[in-house]
Amino acid sequence: MSAADGLAQELARRHESHDWLPCQRGDSERFFEGTPDELLAAAEECQQGCPIKSLCGAAADEMDEKFGVWGGTIRDRGALRTINQRKKK
Repeated sequence: MSAADGLAQELARRHESHDWLPCQRGDSERFFEGTPDELLAAAEECQQGCPIKSLCGAAADEMDEKFGVWGGTIRDRGALRTINQRKKK
């Protein structure tokens, strides 16, 4: 099974059981658009509160995601920036 398939199954399972992940609570668009500070806040929420961030990051790599917060990291214009690198700027 691919990481993308695994992520889709896990997201569906958690949605059905109401065992929400950070990206499933509130406005999920905050993980894909906003100011750099808003994206950083979403990435930190993901880093601290998501039990499947490794699977999410692997799925994003597999799908070549270029934008948004995936697996606790910010993907911006094709460049992967970790939270620590972002904070140094």
